[in-house]
Amino acid sequence: MKRRLLLAAAVTLSACGGASTSPSTAAVTQYRQAALSASTAVTTYQSSTQTMATPADCQAAAQQYAAQMGAAVAAMRASSGSMDDHMRSMGQPGAADMTCGAEVLATQLQQQMGVACASTDMAQNRAVAAQHCQQMALAADHLQMRAAAMASMMGTGSGATGGGMTSGGGMMGGSGMMSGADMTSAMQGMTDGGFTGPDGQHLAWSDAMPGCTMSGGTYQPAPTDGGTPVTPAG
Repeated sequence: MKRRLLLAAAVTLSACGGASTSPSTAAVTQYRQAALSASTAVTTYQSSTQTMATPADCQAAAQQYAAQMGAAVAAMRASSGSMDDHMRSMGQPGAADMTCGAEVLATQLQQQMGVACASTDMAQNRAVAAQHCQQMALAADHLQMRAAAMASMMGTGSGATGGGMTSGGGMMGGSGMMSGADMTSAMQGMTDGGFTGPDGQHLAWSDAMPGCTMSGGTYQPAPTDGGTPVTPAG
């Protein structure tokens, strides 16, 4: 069963995405919907595992979660590259963490599938799931924030600042293209003004993506920094 869970996760996490400096509206919408789907998958898994009483309950919850989260990650991978490129082109390299964020979710999912139902003690399995859900909820919230900000930048979402969009896709201030500092200020106001994740977590634009580190000007996954599920006993 453990091998079957790992295989299910691996199959659904096989997609990769390209990159361009100007993301399409469809790509932005896809990423935003996928980030929301990731949060929903975590919430569903958390609810299912809080009361699971048998190995069969555990396996059913894990299989459903692997399918739901795997699909969300695949969609994010397919649309993240162009958005990260756009963030960098707008002088916001610190916000170009959407591809890395998807990889962190993938890593955490695969780790969880390796230990989800490994213990004969169901209380231990519930504890493993609870810790995993806490980590994944924060990561999914962060990616929802990035997606919402990108949607506002592209004019496809609510919460935009007073600036408008140029025909080339750049956010404008009152006297032309925003500088990197102005862009940071605008994004900070956009997200700090009220972005709250489904779990009630308030996020700041400057918050780092859990499990990602900057290397050579781009974010790379650092799985050990993102946390590792509790090793089951028994």
